[in-house]
Amino acid sequence: MSFTTVLKVKEYLNLKGNNEDTLLERLIDSCAELFKNYCNKDFELKQYVEFYDGNNLNFICVKNMPIVSVQNVEIEGVNVLNFKNDDIRIVLPSNRFKKGILNCKISYTAGFATIPKDLEQALIEMVGIKYKQVQHLDQVSKNLATENVTYIQDDIPSFIKIVLNDYRKVF
Repeated sequence: MSFTTVLKVKEYLNLKGNNEDTLLERLIDSCAELFKNYCNKDFELKQYVEFYDGNNLNFICVKNMPIVSVQNVEIEGVNVLNFKNDDIRIVLPSNRFKKGILNCKISYTAGFATIPKDLEQALIEMVGIKYKQVQHLDQVSKNLATENVTYIQDDIPSFIKIVLNDYRKVF
């Protein structure tokens, strides 16, 4: 799954022709990886089978989100039939995840079938920034006759982090 297309980035940057397509594809992939690392998650819709330590609570937060569906929950090899889920956790309304080491097995599907529009736009803008940085890789700023130009130095600018923080997994 791609976060966006070269065509959308070229439209945003007002680029014509195909001369920059290879570079833009590489920047899209690189920025998507940067977003995954920053958010500590994979955005692609996938099935997962994971083992968790029982915590003696009635819920467990899974590693990948948002949860789309839960196929199976087992505690010490016994199927649990009564469970619910929200975007980030499995909840046992009338039971607990018995304390133990890797004794809880959860099979579920999580991620996005399509990348949310705000995330896609943030990636397009990030690719635009990286594309423009190629022209001044070794400069922090430059003085022109009547003005001073300062370039963005952050690996991810704050206005993009605002979007990413909505998707970031911090626990």
